[in-house]
Amino acid sequence: MKEQITLQGFVSDLRNNGWHSVTDTGYEGIKKVFDKYVVAKVRGKTTFSLAFQSFMELYPKKQGKLDAWKAWNQTAEIRPDDEQLMSALNMSMQQEGWQKDGGKYIPLPATYLRQGRWMDEEVKITPVRQPFDDMEDDL
Repeated sequence: MKEQITLQGFVSDLRNNGWHSVTDTGYEGIKKVFDKYVVAKVRGKTTFSLAFQSFMELYPKKQGKLDAWKAWNQTAEIRPDDEQLMSALNMSMQQEGWQKDGGKYIPLPATYLRQGRWMDEEVKITPVRQPFDDMEDDL
């Protein structure tokens, strides 16, 4: 039995996947996105919310997109709004660990979401005082 695709179901799907301002785009905007959605559903492709797509565009590691999508949906209840999430992601991208060794230590996007890494505190790097620094003053 084929799934019947309706505009009402589409709008409900959008709201469930993080796009709460559906009415802000107006009928034409919704219609364009709906047409793409229908084509994707008919072809059996996975469709991603616009908020998730924005997150993935900003995220520096582009691996594990389907797992990230699953994590996105799993964390919907605890994840901050999109603006706060993007701000936290920008802060994370400035951290030394994310820049070290060409980004080798950047977690996969699914890991970032599942571990609630947007709640990480910014690490301030302070220079370590060497034990012999005081001796220079005595000389």
